[in-house]
Amino acid sequence: MDKPATKSGIRAALEYTGIPQSWLSARPRLPSRNWLIFITLTSSVLSYYTYDRHQARKIRASYIDRVKHFSE
Repeated sequence: MDKPATKSGIRAALEYTGIPQSWLSARPRLPSRNWLIFITLTSSVLSYYTYDRHQARKIRASYIDRVKHFSE
């Protein structure tokens, strides 16, 4: 008689939360070439945009500080 394998560690904990066994045994893999290109381009455009907005906010604040004495 074969004894069932005892579950231990993170797999046992995740299985008791209701995650299917097929998800626990799946190995992660890289996306296809086209998806990698898309993700890279999208993330770089998004990061350039957020950096630009951050710098614009900093520059605007410095100009406001320079002329603040005129409003007082």
